[in-house]
Amino acid sequence: MEWFKTWSNGILRGSLCTAEDSTQLIWIKLLATANETHFRNGRLEFRKGKPMTPKFLISYLNTTPEKFNRALKSFENDIDPQGIHRIIIEPDGTIVINKWDFYQADKRQKEIKEPMTPNQKQGMTRSLVNQDPDTARDTLNHDWGDNIQTKDGKIY
Repeated sequence: MEWFKTWSNGILRGSLCTAEDSTQLIWIKLLATANETHFRNGRLEFRKGKPMTPKFLISYLNTTPEKFNRALKSFENDIDPQGIHRIIIEPDGTIVINKWDFYQADKRQKEIKEPMTPNQKQGMTRSLVNQDPDTARDTLNHDWGDNIQTKDGKIY
């Protein structure tokens, strides 16, 4: 089973929150489809240079041509504050999900889940505890009984 990350704020409060239910579902299904491709790079291709056709995607996503085309047009016109479109449709028909890496776990998140040395854990704790002690405990897998000390000596 392959997992992929979604940005809940974008769906619940972002530009997709006012979209039709079918458009929201098509977006999530496109992300899931991109996650199942061989390269997992946000390009909806069977293999390099062989894009998934709209006809295939309509059938695969179990939607109608009208809903699919309306959703694609919406995604093409959806521009974030940095001026980046949600998707790009390349001249050969390949649909590319922009900022694919944004929708996936970043390197820092993966590193946090790996075991840390005591020195790494202490350094990270000091930077996080000043923001929120509970977040520091959760992020660093501290037990609730562990003491966390800030740089000014305060113990949580």
